[in-house]
Amino acid sequence: MFVGFDTIPQAAEERAPGQPAARLGLYIILAIIGSTVFYVLVVLAAGMVTPWQSLIEEKLPTATAFRSAFSSPALANLVLCAGVIGLLTSWNGFFLAGTRVLFSLGRARIIDSRFGDVHPRYGTPVQATLFSGLITALAACLGRGALLAFINVGSFCISVAFVGVALSLLRLRVIAPEMERPYRLPAGKLVAACAAVGSSLVVLAMVVPASPAVLRPIEWAILAGLCVCGIIFWSVGRPQRETIPEEDRARLILDDR
Repeated sequence: MFVGFDTIPQAAEERAPGQPAARLGLYIILAIIGSTVFYVLVVLAAGMVTPWQSLIEEKLPTATAFRSAFSSPALANLVLCAGVIGLLTSWNGFFLAGTRVLFSLGRARIIDSRFGDVHPRYGTPVQATLFSGLITALAACLGRGALLAFINVGSFCISVAFVGVALSLLRLRVIAPEMERPYRLPAGKLVAACAAVGSSLVVLAMVVPASPAVLRPIEWAILAGLCVCGIIFWSVGRPQRETIPEEDRARLILDDR
């Protein structure tokens, strides 16, 4: 429920003209607060209209609560439709972020530079979007079981990314304390340390065999396959990676015009 807000920075480069970058950090915080309030209200509403004891064993407790309270299957279906729309917004955010990550890597010549191509009219990353769309469409054809495995692997990868971001923030506060930042996190070292510890615990929960959240063999296989894909992308991009100095690469990554 709390994943997806982290996709905002990936599209920060495409923010509206005049929109300060510092405001994006505030948007993330406000989105998390608003979503938390919404989730709490949904749980409270479901528990108030129907005894919570009868909802524990239900697969779709919120829809069941509304159907029981108002004797309306149509209203329950409306709740389910709203839930599907919510999922689509999350998936759309991840799709957008994924294409922008591939675009940035391609533009910086870290992987094949064709991923850095943009549409001449719309300015969107063409190859990155087509590639991500194709992979997403193929994955959707693998069935519900495979999708659940991909979701669990994605959760693991996101947790690892959270650890990396938190540690990177701590590192930057040490090696570049005076760096100009569009948004400076209050109590940054403390917050980053807590984030690193919390995210590390989530990662451990998914790798410790005795944990109920441990990845299944099929999920380890998917994770290994993703690592192999990363190695292939890295290897294919090596010739182009060696054509530009690191200073230019940093400029391309940050798009410092």
